[in-house]
Amino acid sequence: HAELENKTLAETRVGVCLAMQHLYMAMAQQMAVATVLAKPGTPNYSLLAKLSSGIAVELETFVTSFRSKAAVHMDKIDPCFLTLITFLINIQNSLSLYFLGRSLWLDGEYGVAIAAISEATVAARTRTTPTGRGLPEIESTSPLQSLSPELTNYRKHLASLLQSWEKDNMLVYFNKVPPSVPADKAVKPIRMKKVEEYCLDIKDPLPFSLPGVGDGQVSSPTKVKSKNKSNAKSSKGADPPSYDDAMNNVSFQAQVNGVLARELDSVLARELQDKLNSE
Repeated sequence: HAELENKTLAETRVGVCLAMQHLYMAMAQQMAVATVLAKPGTPNYSLLAKLSSGIAVELETFVTSFRSKAAVHMDKIDPCFLTLITFLINIQNSLSLYFLGRSLWLDGEYGVAIAAISEATVAARTRTTPTGRGLPEIESTSPLQSLSPELTNYRKHLASLLQSWEKDNMLVYFNKVPPSVPADKAVKPIRMKKVEEYCLDIKDPLPFSLPGVGDGQVSSPTKVKSKNKSNAKSSKGADPPSYDDAMNNVSFQAQVNGVLARELDSVLARELQDKLNSE
């Protein structure tokens, strides 16, 4: 069974589909965040913090689901793609803390806001160990190098903002800065979108018959016994072709292959839908 599972196409497996739905939901929520940021005026930073945290949760669920339900196909994924997913999880956690800090600063909770920005800065650093906190290292030959300029600008912005807020708090507000964001101020992730079940339309199968056979009739594979009989004309029309004649007919074979391919696709799609709906 394991060997058969490894040889099958990854996109046809239920476990892969269940995992991929979390990736797609994360991408959709990222678009929602981008829409909010594109609008003029001050955005709802508290909402953005929850949405960004929800994106990170969806991406983490994608990875855990893939490992638990389709581990055989993990090796088929481009390593750069997995690095990108790890990068996105950590950058979304950093953005969540950044938006939280912005929200707390506007609410006058200056000390906790500084702690949130400090944590966002740590989350945006390159990790020193494979399992440590922070972003994965991007190799010089990796296609992810295109993200480096934006990442550098984001880190500079965090450092500048943190320095400015610490100075204002030291000279004006005098709020105590906790070592980390308190539990009662932590972000609660929001998953804005919900998965919609897809249902295939149930249709009757196409009628199948050999060329030259009338509607509702099924041809017989019996061979024609004699040349005279094969050329004979009945009162209802020409006799159907023999099995050998039909199989030697190129256009007929193409017709049969097309019908069988459509029927096979329909059966596989229904089986996949039943498995997805049963999960």
